Amino acid sequence: MRAILATYGTTGDIQPFLALAVELDRRGHSVRIGAPPDFEPRATKLGLDFFSLGPRIDLDELREVYGRVSLTTDTVKHVLGTLPLAIRDTPRMVRELTGACVGADVLVSHSFQLAGRIVHEVRGVPFVSVHLSPFGGYSRRFASESSRLINELRSSYGLGTLRDALGLDGSSPALALYAVSSALCRRPKHWPPHHLMTGFFFLDDPWVPAPELEEFMSEGERPLVISFGSVLHQCPEDLSNIVLDAIARTGHRAVVQRGWTRIGFPRTVPNVFLVDFIPHDWLFPRAACVVHAGGAGTTAAALRAGAPSVVVPHVLDQFWWAILARERGCAADVVPYSELSAGKLQRAIESALAPACRAASLSASEYIKRETGVENAANLIENIVKH
Repeated sequence: MRAILATYGTTGDIQPFLALAVELDRRGHSVRIGAPPDFEPRATKLGLDFFSLGPRIDLDELREVYGRVSLTTDTVKHVLGTLPLAIRDTPRMVRELTGACVGADVLVSHSFQLAGRIVHEVRGVPFVSVHLSPFGGYSRRFASESSRLINELRSSYGLGTLRDALGLDGSSPALALYAVSSALCRRPKHWPPHHLMTGFFFLDDPWVPAPELEEFMSEGERPLVISFGSVLHQCPEDLSNIVLDAIARTGHRAVVQRGWTRIGFPRTVPNVFLVDFIPHDWLFPRAACVVHAGGAGTTAAALRAGAPSVVVPHVLDQFWWAILARERGCAADVVPYSELSAGKLQRAIESALAPACRAASLSASEYIKRETGVENAANLIENIVKH
């Protein structure tokens, strides 16, 4: 089988596709993965055949756009503010993806990679969509506004309109995979039969920590972990001050990942370890709780680790992941970024450290660890190509 995988976005959107590519490659299939060129070193390190889709990520542009929309909790304003970036780059990605798909048996595309569905319809390439959240178009208003923008793009290719372009209507008509655990949500009854939940996609790499980090982790109680990953903030200094103040108020040790925002402190802080990249599968199982933005991948990693969460959602589906984790007892009350303060963050951390939250998180972890999301997805892709 010759499979082309296409994704779009930041680390949380790329990592699940890398996991699927590794699994398909392990099974002996010919696999190429397309993503922003920033992720080529990561893909080639895994031994994958990589091709670029779209331009390099412009951090200054993303900081401006996402920093602005994260000041509201209105997901329609989120999509109206961010979707034009994807639409602007889609014609280039359609050209690049069309070339990559020559002779392909199947195109496996992220649901937010707009070029995937377009190439399928224009070129007739067999198409499997992969969704990293089960939330569809969020609301009728969201579906209407996002589809309006996407349909303008589709019309330039002579394609018909979609009512819910980022939801059910934008998915594959043959096989739509949801890399989501049934530990968090049941399969919605309104889904068509070919929409299937597989379980989360995880990719674990061997990793050896620096001796200083190993010593810090072992010399006391489990630390708090603050990790906003690929989220960008307009004023990193303000976020850094809030985080530092909240840590001090709790009296706990902490590991803080700088992330794309580059969180930093003006001085060395006792009992706080500031780091760059650490794999979630190594760090989160050692955490007392994890403070994060609620992206699908980070939420999944925290749940698998059995670590209670404090979710600080910024945009789009992060709010829904926050609500799901809280409803399952695995997270404290949701603290939207637009309402974040040191006091609110402190109280949420203390709530997450309660024994009941830890117990619920460990229960979810046991279930998720038994799932085989990537293997399930690979089986379904092989089956639909075969038949």
